[in-house]
Amino acid sequence: MPDTVRPDASRRRYDHEGAVVHAAARRLGLQVGTLGQRVRAQHIHLQVATVIAEAVRLGDHRLADRLYDPIHAARLALQPEPVTPELIEAEERADAEEAIAQARYLATPTPENRRAWIRGLEMQRARSLELLLALRGEEEA
Repeated sequence: MPDTVRPDASRRRYDHEGAVVHAAARRLGLQVGTLGQRVRAQHIHLQVATVIAEAVRLGDHRLADRLYDPIHAARLALQPEPVTPELIEAEERADAEEAIAQARYLATPTPENRRAWIRGLEMQRARSLELLLALRGEEEA
């Protein structure tokens, strides 16, 4: 059967990717063909991943976070919240809890304290990202 009547699996993937590229191009104000070419031919995801990896390797965590955070937020489908006192307090509380866990680990470096510190870091990063996205959302509004 011709491809136009019953598309094969690769054609369906391309059609779905095409719909995503169309929607993203409209949102970014780019030509569909330009964005599609960047996504498919230039492997933009690999380029960004390489830049993030090099930034981390060279100790530029600010650049790595600036590139990674929007990707992470999009993957989690986070919608920016408004900046509220509760959001700020949650971020401050997570930061304080992480600092306490860090101090405990540095005073007594046990596996349990290390796991607690890691959980604290993860929570702090999540709360900081929520606040950062809220602030950026207000900036764009």
